[in-house]
Amino acid sequence: MPSAIFDKIGICKNELGDKNGAIIDYTKSINIDSGYNDAWYYRAEIYYYNHQYTKAVYDLSKFLENVDDTEALFLRGKCKQALGNYKGAFSDYNEANLYGADFAYRLAYCKYKLGDKDGAIVDLVRLKNNKDFVDDTNTYLKAVKLLNNIVGW
Repeated sequence: MPSAIFDKIGICKNELGDKNGAIIDYTKSINIDSGYNDAWYYRAEIYYYNHQYTKAVYDLSKFLENVDDTEALFLRGKCKQALGNYKGAFSDYNEANLYGADFAYRLAYCKYKLGDKDGAIVDLVRLKNNKDFVDDTNTYLKAVKLLNNIVGW
């Protein structure tokens, strides 16, 4: 059976809430054809949402061996950040170079954790003052709180 069939079955199972069944089908797809990249990414997404960050980093790294994908880089950065690998997360975030409140906050947070408080402050003030980001209230509030903690306001 072609690997793409298991990939499509995995997608259906995931949509129906059967995350474990989806992982099994994505794994079957990978075992048949490890070069079939979509299964690596889809399985990594489930691992991320299940807080299995090490597994997600592995799958995303396999996916990124053959594909340039900013969303995959950003997701791998989020997994690395969750694991406390701020240097690796910062590298992935820089390479992804996305635009958005979550991206800006995560980049600033990694700078802060890596000892670049001034760089974090600049990024957080820019985020705080960017009207485009105000719609993402949760991230905006996290950014303001971190900024206050850094500068002691």
